[in-house]
Amino acid sequence: MQYAGQTCRGMAYLEQHNYAHRDLACRNILLTNNNVKIADFGLSLLVTNNENNDIRRIIQQQKLPFRWTAPEIFIDTSKYSLKSDIWAYGIVLIEMWTKGDDPYPGKHPEWIRSAVQDGIIHERPDTCPKNIYDQVIKRCFARDPNERPAFAHLSQILNKIAI
Repeated sequence: MQYAGQTCRGMAYLEQHNYAHRDLACRNILLTNNNVKIADFGLSLLVTNNENNDIRRIIQQQKLPFRWTAPEIFIDTSKYSLKSDIWAYGIVLIEMWTKGDDPYPGKHPEWIRSAVQDGIIHERPDTCPKNIYDQVIKRCFARDPNERPAFAHLSQILNKIAI
């Protein structure tokens, strides 16, 4: 829970400065002395209203991290937004609650794309408390990006749950 909260606060900082990480996954979250460090900013981008064409060009030149990709990105890569990182954070939480297991074990990228586009979301891992799944993870998987909460809001929820 501590690492989930620290990751969320780190992403809230990026969000506050309008940076989309675009490759948020457990493999890019480092631990040093029980402190989370978000790493690998190779795909990150300052998000502004006039950069959609740049985002499309950059994403099309690189492989999408399928297992962490939000449904709107599979449809149109120019739809990448700060809310797409929220989706990826939901997948990161699934990874954390399954001790780093592959979020879609044994699944082909096309199966993942189809499942995500069809609205199939991860079930609650056995080790994940129901309130965290219901109040945080499920909200990260809102189909409409505008319905996904901001990292700052998720951080507040996680702080309340941790008390």
